[in-house]
Amino acid sequence: QQSMDKARQLLITEEVGAQPRWSYWLTDDILFAEEGRCWVDLRMPHKAQASLARSLINSSDAGRDRVLYGAVLAQAHLAAGEVDQACTELKETIGCLPATSSKRCRDLLVDVTHSLSLTQLPLRYRTIVDAANRVLTVRPETKES
Repeated sequence: QQSMDKARQLLITEEVGAQPRWSYWLTDDILFAEEGRCWVDLRMPHKAQASLARSLINSSDAGRDRVLYGAVLAQAHLAAGEVDQACTELKETIGCLPATSSKRCRDLLVDVTHSLSLTQLPLRYRTIVDAANRVLTVRPETKES
């Protein structure tokens, strides 16, 4: 937690020239989302949920970031044993998938969907997982250069 707090402080400094040039894209929402991803990697899903939810609530982006961090939030719910919330987040996130062609996002959603498929689910959640599987089996169009 101390390392994440220190990183946030270093990146939000108002001092001219104090921020690294590469950090221009790191908004508060991105910092909270990345903090959430760290908590998932550290197997602390409850801490991850708060950071990821805060990021998604404040974000108006319906593209790649929404899909990426929504998938990670679904993972966090699943890791915490909150299958119903994982399914709800999967449903919201899968609806944003057409806005991105990111293989990374698609792969994360495939992992979440696969994990949920292995779980005994009530019909209403099984329907969500089945619908997500159908969306994920359709290959995105490739853009020609």
